[in-house]
Amino acid sequence: LPENSAGKTLALRIYSDYTSIGLWGDVEITDRIDALKGMLHASVQDLAVSAFSLLLAMLAAIFAMIGPERRGFFAIALFAFSSGLMLLAETPVRQLLADAPLTWDILRAASYFTLPIAIGLLLSHWLEGVPKRWMRRLWQLHLAYLVVSIGLVALGVVNLALTFPIFDVLLLLTLPLMLLLALLRVRRLNLEQRLFVTSFLLFAPLLLLDMLVAHELIPRR
Repeated sequence: LPENSAGKTLALRIYSDYTSIGLWGDVEITDRIDALKGMLHASVQDLAVSAFSLLLAMLAAIFAMIGPERRGFFAIALFAFSSGLMLLAETPVRQLLADAPLTWDILRAASYFTLPIAIGLLLSHWLEGVPKRWMRRLWQLHLAYLVVSIGLVALGVVNLALTFPIFDVLLLLTLPLMLLLALLRVRRLNLEQRLFVTSFLLFAPLLLLDMLVAHELIPRR
């Protein structure tokens, strides 16, 4: 602030065309050093999980290049990379890595939109017959949405904020179908594959819960 600002009234006008601001758009007036400390403190946990996810993605990518189960490891690498990148793009410390807010938001959106693609790729690799064809159509639908939505945002045709609720409605329809197709064939899967399906069964409600909180349909706590 200017030197002669002591004792004067400071007014801020903040505009957002997102569906909501508040908890998702924090505004603080503080000392720069305190702000940096707060950013680092708020980012430690997410940075640790992000680093672990990106390491897992790198290892899975290596196995995808040299191992026999290439498609399965590629799907795992894609899921881990998307999760890690999404966490990194959400941390406050990202501003210190690159001062490009819209780019970070686009990366976060693209990573979020990629998660069901990775899930569908992995499950379709294990399934056979009609469930396999339906699973392929579902992840291809999400791939088309990813390409079209991010492409339109990059061209400035569509606002990025509008792509999230549309994707969430799509995910509400496709994610239960993916899990249902996997459960119909769960007896034919081996132990490791059943463990993956179980992990997705635990992951799906958390993803839906996060979605409901983001749209303020349920309280944050």
